[in-house]
Amino acid sequence: MGPALQHNIGAFLKAICGAVARLVAAGTGDDTEVVSAGIDTKGYESVKIVLAAAVDSQTADKVLNNKYVKVQFCDTVGGSYDTPVTLVAGSTTVVSGTGAQVGQQTYDLNLAGYKQFMQIVFKPDSTASGTDTAQIAAIAVLGGAAVLPAA
Repeated sequence: MGPALQHNIGAFLKAICGAVARLVAAGTGDDTEVVSAGIDTKGYESVKIVLAAAVDSQTADKVLNNKYVKVQFCDTVGGSYDTPVTLVAGSTTVVSGTGAQVGQQTYDLNLAGYKQFMQIVFKPDSTASGTDTAQIAAIAVLGGAAVLPAA
Protein backbone atom coordinates (compact mmCIF):
# COMPACT_ATOMS: atom_id res chain seq x y z
CA MET A 1 0.00 0.00 0.00
CA GLY A 2 1.47 3.32 -1.09
CA PRO A 3 1.76 6.42 1.12
CA ALA A 4 -1.15 8.13 -0.64
CA LEU A 5 -3.53 5.35 0.38
CA GLN A 6 -2.22 5.35 3.95
CA HIS A 7 -3.25 8.99 4.31
CA ASN A 8 -6.37 9.06 2.11
CA ILE A 9 -9.42 7.46 3.68
CA GLY A 10 -11.45 8.54 0.65
CA ALA A 11 -9.68 5.88 -1.38
CA PHE A 12 -11.45 3.27 0.76
CA LEU A 13 -14.97 4.74 0.64
CA LYS A 14 -17.64 5.38 -1.97
CA ALA A 15 -20.38 7.97 -1.33
CA ILE A 16 -23.63 7.99 -3.31
CA CYS A 17 -26.48 10.47 -3.02
CA GLY A 18 -29.60 8.34 -3.46
CA ALA A 19 -32.33 10.95 -3.02
CA VAL A 20 -32.98 14.60 -2.27
CA ALA A 21 -36.38 15.61 -0.94
CA ARG A 22 -37.69 19.17 -0.74
CA LEU A 23 -40.61 19.92 1.52
CA VAL A 24 -42.80 22.81 2.51
CA ALA A 25 -44.14 22.59 6.06
CA ALA A 26 -47.75 21.38 6.08
CA GLY A 27 -47.56 21.23 2.28
CA THR A 28 -45.76 19.59 -0.63
CA GLY A 29 -43.40 16.82 0.45
CA ASP A 30 -44.19 17.12 4.15
CA ASP A 31 -45.10 13.82 5.82
CA THR A 32 -44.48 12.03 2.49
CA GLU A 33 -42.40 8.86 2.07
CA VAL A 34 -39.19 9.24 0.06
CA VAL A 35 -37.58 6.23 -1.65
CA SER A 36 -34.05 6.62 -3.00
CA ALA A 37 -32.76 5.32 -6.29
CA GLY A 38 -31.26 1.84 -6.21
CA ILE A 39 -27.71 1.87 -4.83
CA ASP A 40 -25.29 -0.87 -5.94
CA THR A 41 -23.56 -2.31 -2.85
CA LYS A 42 -21.66 -5.08 -4.66
CA GLY A 43 -18.20 -5.61 -3.18
CA TYR A 44 -18.84 -3.59 -0.02
CA GLU A 45 -19.17 -4.90 3.51
CA SER A 46 -20.86 -2.00 5.26
CA VAL A 47 -22.78 1.21 4.74
CA LYS A 48 -23.21 4.42 6.73
CA ILE A 49 -26.46 6.09 5.79
CA VAL A 50 -26.46 9.86 6.25
CA LEU A 51 -29.65 11.90 6.14
CA ALA A 52 -28.43 15.48 5.82
CA ALA A 53 -31.00 18.25 6.22
CA ALA A 54 -31.03 21.98 5.59
CA VAL A 55 -33.95 24.06 6.78
CA ASP A 56 -34.14 27.35 4.88
CA SER A 57 -36.08 29.07 7.63
CA GLN A 58 -38.30 28.21 10.54
CA THR A 59 -40.50 30.99 11.80
CA ALA A 60 -40.74 29.59 15.31
CA ASP A 61 -38.93 27.04 17.46
CA LYS A 62 -39.99 24.06 15.36
CA VAL A 63 -38.64 20.62 14.55
CA LEU A 64 -37.89 18.67 11.37
CA ASN A 65 -38.32 14.96 12.11
CA ASN A 66 -38.04 11.70 10.26
CA LYS A 67 -40.99 9.48 11.15
CA TYR A 68 -38.97 6.41 10.16
CA VAL A 69 -35.83 5.35 8.32
CA LYS A 70 -35.64 2.00 6.51
CA VAL A 71 -33.59 0.22 3.88
CA GLN A 72 -34.77 -2.37 1.39
CA PHE A 73 -32.81 -4.73 -0.84
CA CYS A 74 -33.18 -6.40 -4.25
CA ASP A 75 -31.15 -8.59 -6.63
CA THR A 76 -31.59 -6.17 -9.55
CA VAL A 77 -31.86 -2.38 -9.59
CA GLY A 78 -35.30 -2.42 -11.22
CA GLY A 79 -36.69 -5.51 -9.51
CA SER A 80 -39.02 -6.03 -6.57
CA TYR A 81 -37.47 -4.95 -3.30
CA ASP A 82 -37.76 -7.08 -0.16
CA THR A 83 -39.65 -6.02 2.95
CA PRO A 84 -37.78 -3.00 4.37
CA VAL A 85 -35.39 -3.34 7.29
CA THR A 86 -36.29 -0.67 9.86
CA LEU A 87 -33.29 1.30 11.14
CA VAL A 88 -35.40 3.55 13.35
CA ALA A 89 -39.13 3.57 14.02
CA GLY A 90 -40.88 6.58 15.50
CA SER A 91 -40.04 10.24 15.05
CA THR A 92 -36.42 11.28 15.44
CA THR A 93 -35.27 14.90 15.31
CA VAL A 94 -33.03 15.98 12.44
CA VAL A 95 -33.15 19.76 12.98
CA SER A 96 -34.71 21.97 15.64
CA GLY A 97 -34.69 25.69 16.34
CA THR A 98 -35.54 28.90 14.54
CA GLY A 99 -34.13 30.43 11.36
CA ALA A 100 -31.82 28.59 8.98
CA GLN A 101 -30.58 25.29 10.41
CA VAL A 102 -28.63 22.22 9.32
CA GLY A 103 -28.52 18.77 10.86
CA GLN A 104 -27.97 15.11 10.14
CA GLN A 105 -28.76 11.61 11.24
CA THR A 106 -26.44 8.64 10.66
CA TYR A 107 -27.09 4.91 10.70
CA ASP A 108 -24.63 2.04 10.30
CA LEU A 109 -25.48 -1.28 8.68
CA ASN A 110 -23.45 -4.44 8.02
CA LEU A 111 -24.29 -5.54 4.46
CA ALA A 112 -23.50 -9.24 5.01
CA GLY A 113 -26.42 -11.41 3.92
CA TYR A 114 -28.29 -8.68 2.04
CA LYS A 115 -28.96 -8.51 -1.69
CA GLN A 116 -26.89 -6.31 -4.05
CA PHE A 117 -29.10 -3.25 -4.55
CA MET A 118 -30.32 -1.06 -1.70
CA GLN A 119 -32.86 1.75 -1.41
CA ILE A 120 -33.10 4.19 1.49
CA VAL A 121 -36.68 4.91 2.60
CA PHE A 122 -37.56 7.77 4.97
CA LYS A 123 -40.49 10.03 5.84
CA PRO A 124 -39.67 13.66 6.76
CA ASP A 125 -42.17 15.62 8.83
CA SER A 126 -42.02 19.27 9.84
CA THR A 127 -43.84 20.57 12.90
CA ALA A 128 -43.76 24.05 11.35
CA SER A 129 -46.44 25.47 9.10
CA GLY A 130 -46.84 27.86 6.21
CA THR A 131 -43.78 28.86 4.25
CA ASP A 132 -41.06 27.00 6.18
CA THR A 133 -39.03 24.89 3.73
CA ALA A 134 -36.37 22.20 4.00
CA GLN A 135 -34.33 19.73 1.98
CA ILE A 136 -33.11 16.29 3.07
CA ALA A 137 -30.54 14.24 1.17
CA ALA A 138 -30.13 10.49 1.67
CA ILE A 139 -26.47 9.57 1.22
CA ALA A 140 -24.93 6.08 1.37
CA VAL A 141 -21.24 5.87 2.30
CA LEU A 142 -20.06 2.39 1.36
CA GLY A 143 -16.93 0.89 2.93
CA GLY A 144 -15.00 -2.32 3.38
CA ALA A 145 -14.48 -2.98 -0.33
CA ALA A 146 -12.35 -5.87 -1.47
CA VAL A 147 -11.27 -3.69 -4.42
CA LEU A 148 -10.65 0.01 -3.86
CA PRO A 149 -13.31 2.16 -5.58
CA ALA A 150 -10.69 4.80 -6.44
CA ALA A 151 -8.40 2.23 -8.06
